[in-house]
Amino acid sequence: MEHFFVVYDFSDDSRRAKFVKILEKYGMRIQYSIFEFSITNARKIEMIGLLKNGDFLQNNKNEAIMIIPISIDIAKKILRYGETVNLVGKAGIFFI
Repeated sequence: MEHFFVVYDFSDDSRRAKFVKILEKYGMRIQYSIFEFSITNARKIEMIGLLKNGDFLQNNKNEAIMIIPISIDIAKKILRYGETVNLVGKAGIFFI
């Protein structure tokens, strides 16, 4: 299993909407511009391929994207408060 976060900022609403649509197929939105993922390596590769095909994973002006991998051990130590979901060890597709 791969556990990671995607953090992003887009100035263009239509590009952001296309980007988010891809992320929603694979992970859970935990903040407005943050998604959390706990998926197989194959699903991560599939998602990255879609992002590359959409020309998201390059140095586009007025866009910022970070993919932050973390180990399952570190993910288990995340302190969560309020309305948040713990995805650690819960593989699958999540619909919002």
